[in-house]
Order: sequence, then structure tokens, then C-alpha cells
Amino acid sequence: MSRSINSKGISFYPRQMDICFSEKCNLNCDYCFVNKTSEKVLDIKKIKSAIDIFLDFPGKNKTITFTTSEPFINPKLFRDSITYIFQEVDKKDVDILVIATTNGVLFNREMQAFIKQLDDRFILNFSLDGKEDSHDAHRKIKNSKNSSFELAIKNFNNFSRKNGYVRIISTIAPDQVNFLLDNVKFIIKQGFLYIDLFPQMFKIWSKKERDVLEGSLNSIVNKINKKETKLDLRVLNRLWGSTHYAKIMLGADGKFYLFEWVLPLEEKHRKLFQIGDYQHINLVKRKKLFELLFNQMSKANKSKCNTCEYNAFCSDPLPLYLWSLYNKYDFLTYFKNFCQISKIMIRISDKIKIKNRTDKSKWDKLLKNKYEENESSLRN
Repeated sequence: MSRSINSKGISFYPRQMDICFSEKCNLNCDYCFVNKTSEKVLDIKKIKSAIDIFLDFPGKNKTITFTTSEPFINPKLFRDSITYIFQEVDKKDVDILVIATTNGVLFNREMQAFIKQLDDRFILNFSLDGKEDSHDAHRKIKNSKNSSFELAIKNFNNFSRKNGYVRIISTIAPDQVNFLLDNVKFIIKQGFLYIDLFPQMFKIWSKKERDVLEGSLNSIVNKINKKETKLDLRVLNRLWGSTHYAKIMLGADGKFYLFEWVLPLEEKHRKLFQIGDYQHINLVKRKKLFELLFNQMSKANKSKCNTCEYNAFCSDPLPLYLWSLYNKYDFLTYFKNFCQISKIMIRISDKIKIKNRTDKSKWDKLLKNKYEENESSLRN
């Protein structure tokens, strides 16, 4: 089972737009990938224009995410943007999903009241790494000794949420992997039933840490499989999926970029990946940039992704390649780390009996590809 990205593999019309209000955040998480060199902040005029362009692209199913910075730093801009999106999609034949990711510290009662009135086309991702010690180990409030965990948990405890409305995004750092089982138990005990577990992929994991990761995830999944549960668990790698081939990003400067993974780069380097502005987007340039990056990455790793047995479920780690290239790190070292962690996560995902809807479609496709390969080999 092999695959290569070519002109047919890259969606010409993007299906997901990430909106980055600014590159500022109220936390100083040590594993945040954003460079944070820009002082610019988007305005609602540019956001509305960019949304119009995106919604007018062909395609019925689309996603808009507010990510890469804390959206509640700009509460009015957030509310106005969300309101405009739903106002416009109701006029068009578009099925929209809007996702916002927050650390929860600024999720005050006013914002809670606004979000509570939104329908199931909106999902709020809450970044929670588990119990207080694990969470605060990497997520620090800027210039404060206060616990980001305490403030965030308090805010979400005051928010009467319905299932599916809030999804936990939990980053697993290598130095906290020994506490993974307890952290997941804690998250479930808080009443969160929709959980995404992401290992930190820009750190090199030791064999011992990888073994603990796999053992802990196996224990979690075995317990889930043994009893009736409404838990919707996704065991993923943040860099997975051909989703980056379907993305564009509106930066804080009002420019369209290839995807959010240009944000680790300094502003002078990001210009190489600019594909337009809030008034226009160059889709031909977008496609060519993806093809160029993919070919460079394939050359760097000797096309190992193309021939990997996990290729249909995993993905080409373009973000990792870009990050390594501009930081002048050894890509092959990080690529090996990426593969080792990815294989663990795929094996674990395969064991989850009741799969998340998104995962299920991927596994169905994977099994279909395997079946077709077996049929082909028998015929030959």
C-alpha cells in the first residue's frame, strides 16, 4: 500500500480555513510552536472579506477554526466573527463546522453565555493536559504565579455543557508520560467525554518514554473496551492526516498563508508561503508550494512515507520538515521520532472498538485499501 502526493492528491479548493487573530497569548506554554514575532492584530473587515472568499469556494462541507493564538484575548472580534460566519452560511448551501481552541483562563461568564447560544455546528476545544501538576508543568501564565489549571477548571466548571460541545485537547509531554493514566482518569472524572490525546512531536522521545506511552494508552483503551461507555477518545498525532493539504490560514497581518505551520517561522521566511491576502487568494501558487514542499521532503527522507505500510492512515509530516528546515535541525532524527510515535498511536487507534466518526472513516478507507490490494495480488 503506497501513495504519493501529486496534483490529484492535493485539494485545489481548500476545505478548512484557520484564522489567527494575533500571535499573542495569555499563557507562555513551552511547547507552543508559534514564533510570536508579529505585533499585528486582525480587524473584522479583513476577517469578513476572507470568510467570504473561503465560503464562495466550491464544496459543501467546510471548517473554520480559530486557533494558533488564544481567541478570547480578543472577545469582541471573536463574537463578531462567529456571528458573521453563521449569518453568511445560512444564506448559502454550505455545511459549516466552526472550532475554537482555548486554554480556558479567559473563558469568563460573558463568553460562556455567548457560546451557550450557539448550535452544534460549533465545537469548543479546551486545552487540558490532566491534573494540576502535569498541566501547569508546561502551561504557565505570563508574569504570574497563578495556576492556569485552577482558573481554567473553575471557568469550565461554571459552564453547563452538553456532550460533544466541548472537546479536550490534551498534549502528552515526554516528561509527563508516567502520569498519563492518572491524567486521563482525572479528565473523565471532570465529566469530559470527548478527548483527543496528542503526543508532543517536536521533542525526541526515549525508548523508555515510548514504552510507557504505549503501555498507558493500552491500559486506557482496554478499560474503555471492557465496559459500556460514551467516551469518545481519539488517539492521534497532531501532524497527522492529509488535512494540511486542505488548509489555508489567515494570518494576523491579513495575509493568506499555506497553512498554520508557517507560524514557527520568522516573518521574513513566512513570505515565501504567502498565497494572497484578505481580498484574493492564489490557489495555483498554493498547489505548487505544496507539491514543492512534498517533493523536497520526500527527497530528504528518501520517499519512506510513500512505501510505509501505515501510509494510508498516517501522513506526510510536512510541518515537521518545515520546522526542521528553518530551525536547521536534523530532519531525519525528528522524522525517525515521528515514525516511532506515529506507529504507536496507529496501533492503539486500531484497538479502540468504538471509533470516533473521523477515525472510523479513515479506518474504513484503510481496510478497503488492504482488501483491494489482497484482491489484486490474488488476481495477479
